[in-house]
Amino acid sequence: ERAGSIVANAPPITNAAATRAYLSYWSLGTMILDISDPARPRYLGRTARGQGNAHSAWLLPGEKTLLETHETLRGRPVVWNVADPAHPVRLATVRLPYRLAPGGLFSGRLPLSDSVHDPKVVGRRAYFSWYGQGVALFDVANPRTPRFVARFRPPPGPDAHGLLCPGETCTADWGVFPMPRYVLASDMITGLWVLKAPS
Repeated sequence: ERAGSIVANAPPITNAAATRAYLSYWSLGTMILDISDPARPRYLGRTARGQGNAHSAWLLPGEKTLLETHETLRGRPVVWNVADPAHPVRLATVRLPYRLAPGGLFSGRLPLSDSVHDPKVVGRRAYFSWYGQGVALFDVANPRTPRFVARFRPPPGPDAHGLLCPGETCTADWGVFPMPRYVLASDMITGLWVLKAPS
């Protein structure tokens, strides 16, 4: 696993000092690199393969805990302790309450209606763009037991391009971006939603 030849699936993230990079590398998990010398990145370790299709990652405050999402059928976020990058330790899998169902199943080429795309963290709050589930908010103050707080799911809309639910309606929340007062949610079907950030 040569660092020089690694290409991430989603844009990599770094720690605050920009000395470590975390690259979601699909079937190989999330690669952890030492980039203290950007001209010579050095491989430190990776998360286990697990569910496969590691798509995105985000560090929690303190930079010892990593959220990793999996863009696959029923893909779930995983919480990792990455304090020792050579030996990441799986702490938890983030799950929605069973009573919550996705907003319209994807019947097209991408069976991702109940899959997670991206994570973002602000303080103790973790936001996930969860395709058909919308935006899910969890409290991750205790990374071993993420606690579901709330969900916003845009109403299903018709799939004009026929990629996700051709001839039907569905929700496809693709991105989430929390700000101090608002949370932006981008839905591939119904567009941009601006939400009031929880107090």
